[in-house]
Amino acid sequence: MSLRQRITRNATFKVLGEAGGRLAGMLFYILFARWLGAQEFGRYSFALSYAALFAIVVDLGTNTIITRELARDRSLTGEFVPRLNALKTFSSVLALVLIGVSLLFFSYDLGTKKLVLAMGLFVIGTGLLEYFCAVLSGLERMGREAFLKTANKLLVLAGGAAGFFLYRTLASTVAGLLLGMGLSLVLGYGFLFRQGAPAALRWNWPWAKKLLAQSLPLLASWVFWNFYDNQDIVLLSFLGRPMNEVGWFAAAMKLLDVFRGVPVLMAGAFFPVLANFARTDPDHFTRLARFLMRWIVAVALPLAAGTAMLAGPIVAFIYGADFLFSARILTIAVWAAVGIFINHVFINLLVALDMQNKTIVGAAVAAGTNLLLILVLVPWGGLLGAAAALPLSEAVYLVINSHFTHKRVTVFDGPFWRYLLKPVAATALMAATLWFLPSWNVFILAAVGAAVYAAALLALRGVPTKVSALADPATI
Repeated sequence: MSLRQRITRNATFKVLGEAGGRLAGMLFYILFARWLGAQEFGRYSFALSYAALFAIVVDLGTNTIITRELARDRSLTGEFVPRLNALKTFSSVLALVLIGVSLLFFSYDLGTKKLVLAMGLFVIGTGLLEYFCAVLSGLERMGREAFLKTANKLLVLAGGAAGFFLYRTLASTVAGLLLGMGLSLVLGYGFLFRQGAPAALRWNWPWAKKLLAQSLPLLASWVFWNFYDNQDIVLLSFLGRPMNEVGWFAAAMKLLDVFRGVPVLMAGAFFPVLANFARTDPDHFTRLARFLMRWIVAVALPLAAGTAMLAGPIVAFIYGADFLFSARILTIAVWAAVGIFINHVFINLLVALDMQNKTIVGAAVAAGTNLLLILVLVPWGGLLGAAAALPLSEAVYLVINSHFTHKRVTVFDGPFWRYLLKPVAATALMAATLWFLPSWNVFILAAVGAAVYAAALLALRGVPTKVSALADPATI
C-alpha cells in the first residue's frame, strides 16, 4: 500500500472514530446538562475534573510511545500487551487510592466525595480504553479503533440514560456510566485479542522501567497538560464560585472540547508515517509536517471565528435557557482553539523526532500561566476572566513549542504571518457574510459560513491542493 493510500485510510478511520465518538459524547453531555440543570451538572463536572487530575497515574505518558514502537515493529504486540496489562493494572489501583487519600484533606460532604470516587473509576476506565486505542493505532487498525471509540461513547450514553430514567438521580446516572464503560473495556480487549495479544498479565520490571524512562518526558508533560485541561473547573469551585456557575463554564468548555478532536484526528492520521520518516527520510518528514501545518491553520481559524459569532444561538439550541451565560464564556474561550490545533501538531512532531523531553517546558509554562491567570482574572472578571485565561495560555504554549520544533525541522518555511494571511482574509469574508445575514437557523448560518470560507480560501490558494507532499519517496 502506498504512503498516500495509508494516510488516506488512516485519516478516514480517524475521522470516523473521532467524529463518531465525540458526537456521541457531545450528545450525552447535552442530554445530561438538560436533564440535571446547571446546579447538578456543575457537581458532576467538578467531580469529573477533580478525578481527571489523577488520570496521568493511569496513562503514565506511555500511550504515544506504545503507538510509536508498534508502528515501527508490529511483531512486538504479543510481547508488549501482557506487560502493559500488568503495568496498567497497578497504575489504575494506585490512581484510585490517591484520589481517595486526597479527599481526606478537603471538607467536601460525603455525597461529593462518593461522587468523585465514582468518577475516578470512570476516569480509570477511560485511561484503559485510550491504552487499547494506542495499541490499535500503532498497528494501523484505525477502523477498529474508530469503532471502539464510537461504541464506548454510545455504551456510556446508553448506560447513563438508563440510570437516569430509572431513578432520575445523579448517582444512578453515574452508575449507568460505569456499566457502559465496563462493557466498552471488554469490547476493546476483544479487539486486542484478535490482534494476537493474549489475555494475560506479565510483570517485567526491567522492561517497564525502560518504557517509563522513554515516557518520562511525556509523563511530565502529561501532568501539566492534565492540570491545564482540568484545573479551571476545580479552581472555580475552590475560589467559591457556586455550582451553577461551574456548570455554565463546564458547558462552554465541552463545546470547545469537541474541536479538540479535529487536530487529534488530523495529526493522528499522519503520526505513524511521520514517526517512520523521522528516522528514514528527514526531507519527506519536513514536507509532510508543512503540509499538515498549513491545513491545521486553515481549519482552526474559521472554526474559532464562526463559533464566536454564533455562540448565542449554538448554546441556546444545545443547552437551553438555563445555560445562556455559557455563550458569553464560549465567545472568548473558543479563540484558544487556534492555539490548541497548532500546538497539537507541534507536540506530535516533537514526539516523532524523539524530542518528547522538550514538551515538558511548554506544558509546564502553559499550565503555570493558566493557573496564574485564573487566580488573577477570576476575582476581577468572574467566569469571563477564566475564559480569557485559556487563549492567553495557548499563545504562550505556541511560542515555546514552535521554538523547540524549529531547532530540528523548519515547519514554517517563512514568517508565521504568511501562514495566516490568506486564511485570515477568507475568515474575514466569512465573518462579514455572517454579520449581514438575517437571524436564520444556526445550521443554515454555519453551512453558509463554511461555504463562503472554503470558496474564498480556494480562490486565494490558501492551502496546498496538490498531493505531491504525500507521495512515496520510491515513486517520486
